[in-house]
Amino acid sequence: MRGLHAQNRQTDTAQAGQRIALNIAGDISKEQISRGDWLLSQQPSENVEKVLVELETDEPLRNWQSLHIHHAASHITGRISLLNQPSDKPLLAELVLDSPLWLVENDRLILRDISARRTLAGARVINLNSPRRGKRQPEFLHWLTQLARASDHAANLMLYLSRGALSLNHFFLGASVNGRDSPSANS
Repeated sequence: MRGLHAQNRQTDTAQAGQRIALNIAGDISKEQISRGDWLLSQQPSENVEKVLVELETDEPLRNWQSLHIHHAASHITGRISLLNQPSDKPLLAELVLDSPLWLVENDRLILRDISARRTLAGARVINLNSPRRGKRQPEFLHWLTQLARASDHAANLMLYLSRGALSLNHFFLGASVNGRDSPSANS
């Protein structure tokens, strides 16, 4: 690496949440990187094409509505599948992405109409593993609601364990990438 700028100033270090620019030297071409790419010390589990979210919206959303989805500096399109009633709290949905994204739980997204003129909703990623079937079953919606309301790592971990096996690497990566303290064995 030849140089690093954080918040438009030359620096030797940068932190999560800062806008940075890297001057990279080595065996990489411009075609291999895009605006909004992340630089991580370890590769995330996998990118996703479907994700379960909690929505905050003042606009009514239609099931299977086309959207622009903004994540950090990334921008893609996709569709929304509402999982419960608009009057329910929290409002839960599945986003079906036209292009895969690298996401972790608790990432924030902005949803805009397909013409990209109006912001329709904010979304928070609550689960990266959207099941193929049963997303609208009362038992699953109850679990997803509890997951959306979980306030700390211990509660989150207990909810995942109640449904069976859990990848600890996936769980710890989601906590550390989001700038939160990594969960410990005592959490």
